[in-house]
Amino acid sequence: MTSRLLLIVLATACSSAHTNVRWTYVEGARPIDSVVVYTKIQDNAYYGLMQRGMEERLRSNLAACGVEAEFRRGVPQDDETTMTKAGPTARLTIMPWGGTVVIKENRYHEHQSSSSDVSFKLEVLDHRAGKVTWRAVVDFSAETAPERADGESFANTILSRMRSDGVLACTR
Repeated sequence: MTSRLLLIVLATACSSAHTNVRWTYVEGARPIDSVVVYTKIQDNAYYGLMQRGMEERLRSNLAACGVEAEFRRGVPQDDETTMTKAGPTARLTIMPWGGTVVIKENRYHEHQSSSSDVSFKLEVLDHRAGKVTWRAVVDFSAETAPERADGESFANTILSRMRSDGVLACTR
């Protein structure tokens, strides 16, 4: 009986999330040295841990690359889209781009299980160029509620593609 209980605990602790870059578009991208990152992936408590993990990993890796980053939740407002020479060199937005989230509850409205198959649209608006220089669609799927580690993995995928596309200059 003890070994069966241990197996159940180990199985529930493992994450089954997958992150995949579906496509990117690059037009005149140059490495950025400062950025305001707008995220809107937490539409409800379901993505809370994932969002925190993603933000923490983005913050630490951007800092390691010498990129100053400021994080804001939500979408940029009209007054924040104005390009200024004194502000950050870029704006990165990470927004929902479709998909489904299934949350199953029992008859007492207690959360039983979850799954998600969603996409996010990412854009870098380079203030120096006066236009969007990088776009991506990133797919995320999980058979359980997303965890902090899923957000970290999501961020690693984004950072890796930004480096390979020339948006980030560092190799970390």
